[in-house]
Amino acid sequence: MRIEKLKLNPEIYTGNSYYIRGDYNGIDNVNTLIDTGTDASVWQALEMMNQGLGKKKVDLVILTHEHFDHSGGLKFIRKATTDVKVLAFSGNPNINPDIIAYDGLEVKVGDTVATILHIPAHSNDSICVLFEKERVLFSGDLTLDIHIPDNNYCNEFIIALNNFLSLKLEAIYPGHGEPILTNEKIQPMLINTYWNVTGKTFAEYN
Repeated sequence: MRIEKLKLNPEIYTGNSYYIRGDYNGIDNVNTLIDTGTDASVWQALEMMNQGLGKKKVDLVILTHEHFDHSGGLKFIRKATTDVKVLAFSGNPNINPDIIAYDGLEVKVGDTVATILHIPAHSNDSICVLFEKERVLFSGDLTLDIHIPDNNYCNEFIIALNNFLSLKLEAIYPGHGEPILTNEKIQPMLINTYWNVTGKTFAEYN
């Protein structure tokens, strides 16, 4: 799969928006957008992308949660292309998803398969998108770099941390900021977070 972080409007507060396509733009690939940012600049960015011969710009939109900086651009995408499918955990009528997400849902993205993880740590409707084979995670606004001990995180978050550490993730694409693209940076960060959340080392917990 190919991942592009779209260039959105720098004049406004916005979350990241990621465009995922298959390696060869196959006709059966599912061109996917993870989060839409805040405004119409998401569609302007998509228009600059090569989506493949006979392919739509975007087949599927996955929203990591409904906060405006991650979902505000959706109405502009729907205005530009009427048959896009939207996947979200929230059934909010303002989002009106075609696919209601649940923990463990598998969905085709680009030329591979992703697993949806419901982790209600940032908000009740927050999801992450995990590509287990590729060891790639789209984390939305899930905080994975925690420096101060805090045992108030939900059990779903601890289970997810355990899973991410076991997978030895190679890339994390967050909802804000720049992607982390090496396991050498990710693993120490997650180990430190694990200690601050559980009070145990990863080995002790397991």
